[in-house]
Amino acid sequence: MCILCVRNVFKNLRLRRKIEKILPEKRRRNDMNDFPGPHTLRFSRACRECGCYAPAERHASVACGHAVCSECADDADSSCPLCFVPARFVKLFNDEKRECEICFCDEPFERSLMTACGHVFCSACSLHHLLFSLKNWIRFCCPICRSETNLRLLREEAVEVAQIAQPDASSMSSTDSDAFLTSEKHTTSLWRKLVCN
Repeated sequence: MCILCVRNVFKNLRLRRKIEKILPEKRRRNDMNDFPGPHTLRFSRACRECGCYAPAERHASVACGHAVCSECADDADSSCPLCFVPARFVKLFNDEKRECEICFCDEPFERSLMTACGHVFCSACSLHHLLFSLKNWIRFCCPICRSETNLRLLREEAVEVAQIAQPDASSMSSTDSDAFLTSEKHTTSLWRKLVCN
């Protein structure tokens, strides 16, 4: 057996062990976030670049996972407008609802992007599917369209539950909408605290 093949076997085994370790925690976080309570997080669909509250379509960078509206993705010169990492964008499918199409979790804590096709699933299901591919030594493909793909964590902004029931943009004054967008940016630190703990 060649040295390169042995390295791939060990790399595969290490990755499988890592996924098997974190998978139960991902499932537990999804279960906790699925039921309303003080621990529940909701996520904004607003474009983090231009502030559009409810874009019709969102695109995500396959390099960093940031999601922006289609206009900001079109205007980006082959780099993410938020972190300036060179990237291409892919349209997010079924982005209107957060429900995972595999486990039907209504509010997954984290979602993952299939970089080739734009399908989005909860991170627990995506990692489970990746683990299956690794165990069976098959290429990683999207469970919906079967296109060969890579996995990227979708970086979404957490929003306080009280901010979700906002009036539509036409009834908000310009100062109200500016205050809402500013407070939404500060909830990122809340998300970081919850994820890191």
